[in-house]
Amino acid sequence: MKKPTIYRLTGAVLFVMMLIAIPTVVMAQDHITIDKSEVKTWLQQNWIWVALGVLVLLIIIISTSSNRSRRRSTTVVKDDFGNVRRVTTEVVEEA
Repeated sequence: MKKPTIYRLTGAVLFVMMLIAIPTVVMAQDHITIDKSEVKTWLQQNWIWVALGVLVLLIIIISTSSNRSRRRSTTVVKDDFGNVRRVTTEVVEEA
């Protein structure tokens, strides 16, 4: 007895979906005119040049900021028997 209820519900859902889809298809068939004077290549659009400028600026900033060199100096002090008594590690940043 549950199958007819499921079939009715499925049919109702499909019917509602078709009612929603039909106006979408009808409205998609509107006449479209393209003004050829507004069509530009991707190089003629201003936002491309702005994005390229920002990208080049970021590359320059990243490449110049990573020029700091770090030197790590480790000092190991051993006693007469070869046992390690003290280890000192220093990080020296050179500009």
